[in-house]
Amino acid sequence: MNDYTIDAGTRNEINLYTGEWMIIDIGLSETDDTTGIWRSPHFLYTVTYGELLPEVIKRAADGGSGQLNLAIEAPLSAAFASSGNPRPRPCDFWRRRRTNTPIRRSWNENAGAATLVMAQFLLQSLNESDERRRNIRLFEGHVSFKDDDLTKQFPKANGNKHLADVLAIKAQIENEILADIFTEEELRHNRHTGEDLVIKSPFPFFKPTLIPPVIRYTPQRQPTVNDL
Repeated sequence: MNDYTIDAGTRNEINLYTGEWMIIDIGLSETDDTTGIWRSPHFLYTVTYGELLPEVIKRAADGGSGQLNLAIEAPLSAAFASSGNPRPRPCDFWRRRRTNTPIRRSWNENAGAATLVMAQFLLQSLNESDERRRNIRLFEGHVSFKDDDLTKQFPKANGNKHLADVLAIKAQIENEILADIFTEEELRHNRHTGEDLVIKSPFPFFKPTLIPPVIRYTPQRQPTVNDL
């Protein structure tokens, strides 16, 4: 069994100076390179889902580079009511800026559920890999709420929406003071409904208490020069 750990990161570790970062927007295509990646210090590219695991393993096998911060744009925690029924997490709610319309993108619905499954296969293979030579900190990226086309906000994406998504997460990490972060404690209480939730890891190969903080893209936030 691999002695190197995979654990949840913390709010204080959400900045670009806590180690190497690898930010992933998981694509669902059967054939195309729709998975976006940004990794320290300035690498930005796309791969197919089948190429993703070797890319992550390669970074995890580099034992001379300290901890690896791994942010994945997919639900990495699940929420339930005391009855056992699934519930959206607080980070899954948003109020649209222009129309003040409340919307939600729940972890267990539509693209949320699909990317969770793809993240499960990736993380299980990473967890079981004997090649890992680094401890890994996990973070959840959440880029489900967008007022505008992000490819216009992040020109470095060259019109690619998957690259724009990883740049949006990177911008939040870079500006941690302004970032929209949800810790485990903040995920447990749904201020929209007043309900206290049961938060669990959806991955049976991790301990149930492994709950990464959520780094949510905030449309109101303006990108910095480094994002452009």
